[in-house]
Amino acid sequence: MMAYLNARGVILGTSTSGIDEASRGIARSLQDEAFPSSYDYRQQELGARANFLAAWLGLGGRST
Repeated sequence: MMAYLNARGVILGTSTSGIDEASRGIARSLQDEAFPSSYDYRQQELGARANFLAAWLGLGGRST
């Protein structure tokens, strides 16, 4: 237990919000062979929020 006294981490939950936007963007890319200009894959990435918060807080280390 002593090894974890100085441990810090970022744990964030995710939801299925944005799934509809992703579905529309993918459907459009299949139809038009291009994603809409408003589509940003980084918003769909599950780890994006945790990576942003860790960088903002100046935390480093292993990310899984």
